Amino acid sequence: MPTMPCVDSGLQRHAFLLFAALTFVASPVTGADLADMDKPADEQAVRHQLEVRDRDIQAYPQAPQAYVQRGMAYFKLHEFDRAIGDFSRAIALDDRQDDAYFGRGMARGRNGDIDQGIADLGVYIRAPSAQLARLHQARCAPPLEERSGRRRA
Repeated sequence: MPTMPCVDSGLQRHAFLLFAALTFVASPVTGADLADMDKPADEQAVRHQLEVRDRDIQAYPQAPQAYVQRGMAYFKLHEFDRAIGDFSRAIALDDRQDDAYFGRGMARGRNGDIDQGIADLGVYIRAPSAQLARLHQARCAPPLEERSGRRRA
């Protein structure tokens, strides 16, 4: 199976961002709204999560992760403006909140603000701690035995 070369090219990054935006927003080919794919299985459970996160934020208003988690709950309920607000607050508190950039980018895309959504996803993708970056690094790293100086017998 062919693998993607380990090249840090701007073209690959922009192509991926465009693909991500098109994948997670309405599909013009099928006319399907892909937002239906992430409807919460149990709205009542998500509303309960919101109550818990509200209490967390009241107790710890400077905790960015609480805003990220509440933003994710709003996103599941398709309350994208509120999700964007929470993700933005988390970023204002700590701009190293990669999940907040991802969530805000996705919420902006769902709200139709593709350019800003792509910009946020670009920040997420370039972040060294982003899951995608770790996956790319793992795929491009030499095998463990080469890194440790040992060879297989």
